[in-house]
Amino acid sequence: MPSSGYIKQITLPNGNIYDLKDANAQVVNTVTLSSSSWTSDVTTGYYKQTKTVSGMTANSHPDAKIKYPSGTTELTKAVIDEAANLLVEMETASGSVTFYAISAPTTNLTLYLKGV
Repeated sequence: MPSSGYIKQITLPNGNIYDLKDANAQVVNTVTLSSSSWTSDVTTGYYKQTKTVSGMTANSHPDAKIKYPSGTTELTKAVIDEAANLLVEMETASGSVTFYAISAPTTNLTLYLKGV
């Protein structure tokens, strides 16, 4: 059985290492923003998509990192990066995060959210 100081880690494709549980009890959640699920937000002028995230609160400030699929080519990474560059804001609430984009990404985008 692991000791209380045991830290399980994941290594992201860009080499960053995240603790699944660290001294601040931060966890890493994964969300996938589907290209077909973006809706126009008349109030903000952006496109938005809301995802359920366990443990999220209105006071959370998660760090988002791209999760590239296994075996992703450089060309596909460029398409995913382009989609990620359309994101302009994340708004947290109890149990969810709403993502806002300048325009609706045309590819699915999976993100790691750390700090929930």
